[in-house]
Amino acid sequence: MSKPTRMYTAEFKRDASALAERGDRSVAQIERDLGLSAGCLRHWRADARRAAAAGTTTEAIADHTRELQRLRREHARLREEREILKKAVAMAQRAPPHPSSTGIDG
Repeated sequence: MSKPTRMYTAEFKRDASALAERGDRSVAQIERDLGLSAGCLRHWRADARRAAAAGTTTEAIADHTRELQRLRREHARLREEREILKKAVAMAQRAPPHPSSTGIDG
């Protein structure tokens, strides 16, 4: 089973990238010191360079990521609700009609 994904703030990513930019320590050493997986900081720095080239900020990317996560959760919830409704309709179609709903007084 894989480890759960850790979420880091845009500020943390920016500060970690700034440590790497100073050049006092290697990127691998900074990753170890911060408890990051290998290549994580390199990935963040590459994302920041692409964002800067595209004219977007790390905060904007983080906002889009949060929105995407929210939409995925909502999508999963709606799919679950749809499945529940489908089961309810199937059960209602299988159930015999209630005697009072037939219009025949017993």
